[in-house]
Amino acid sequence: MPHQGKLKLNTDGSFNKQNGKLGIGGILRNEAIGFVMSFSIPIDCSSNNGAELKAIKFGYEWCINKVITNFMVEIDSTVIRDMLQNKKLDNNILRKEVEDLTDILEKNNAFVNHRFSEANQVADWFAKEATTSTEGIIHTDFRQVPRATKGLFFMDMWKVPSFRIRYKKLIFL
Repeated sequence: MPHQGKLKLNTDGSFNKQNGKLGIGGILRNEAIGFVMSFSIPIDCSSNNGAELKAIKFGYEWCINKVITNFMVEIDSTVIRDMLQNKKLDNNILRKEVEDLTDILEKNNAFVNHRFSEANQVADWFAKEATTSTEGIIHTDFRQVPRATKGLFFMDMWKVPSFRIRYKKLIFL
């Protein structure tokens, strides 16, 4: 949950290997009721890092259009966080997007934090959902949010730890 008086925007980008589609997703929360808005939008993009940047930009622009300025952004990509904080980019394809987003964030005194994937599961779910959808969806009422996401949302709200379990493949000689 965000700090008192602030909003928190969690965003994520996702790539579906099976159908080759990219999607962005995110959720905006406050400390009082927890839910402000969520989005799940399929996009055209050249890379997963580009999708991560577009997710931040979409969420940020939505907030600015609604005159919401007191918020922070959390992502699960250290690569994108480093690009935005250090303003050092070797990737010419993403350079313009990073520069534009950095300028927007600096002008509005916003910053980007890193959170592990386990703490960004709601945004991740919306991004994955966007890769299988043909239309973008913005939810502004918690009753509209899919049931599958509500459990993840409440786990975050109640600060219940979430673990990702990976199994090692057995190699038989």
